[in-house]
Amino acid sequence: MNIISVLAKIPWKDILKYGPVIIDKASGLLSRNRSVRVDPADTMESRIARLEQNEKDQAELIKNMAERQEILVQSIQVLNARLKISLLISTVLFLGLVYFILR
Repeated sequence: MNIISVLAKIPWKDILKYGPVIIDKASGLLSRNRSVRVDPADTMESRIARLEQNEKDQAELIKNMAERQEILVQSIQVLNARLKISLLISTVLFLGLVYFILR
């Protein structure tokens, strides 16, 4: 197996599909946190509500990132298994070639 056929087995479509979503959510979360100014007139309840919403958004972002990372880990495990099989087959073929040459 060459590197191109191995890379073709990775679900790039899924990885590329969800990558922008994660980046958008992270950017939105960051810009919202930067734009929030503490108004002295804000009540403690409204400030706590904003903090709670921020925590929920961060938890959702972390969950999305963990799901995408799991997909990546599974893809790497598949590639690792295929690489081991490829190495084994190559070794057997090489030993067979050496046997036929020296015979």
